[in-house]
Amino acid sequence: EAVSLSPGYLGKIFAAATGTHLVEYVTERRMEEAARMLAESQEDIQDIGRRVGFNSPAYFIYRFKKRYGRTPLEYRRMAAWRRQEAE
Repeated sequence: EAVSLSPGYLGKIFAAATGTHLVEYVTERRMEEAARMLAESQEDIQDIGRRVGFNSPAYFIYRFKKRYGRTPLEYRRMAAWRRQEAE
């Protein structure tokens, strides 16, 4: 509504311009933000999931693992280990 386009038409324009669907793009940005937060903070994993837009912790973990090949906890531990190795 804010851009006077229907959601379907906006999605078509976005896909034509970027080669990806709008929902996939937004989900990828959410996953990137979650990964950053997991690596840089000790905030509760469920809270991070909620902050990036997932109401269900189980679904957040499922989507995160699908994207990164490891659970959010495994990802956090790996990031901490890499940080420690860099020091």
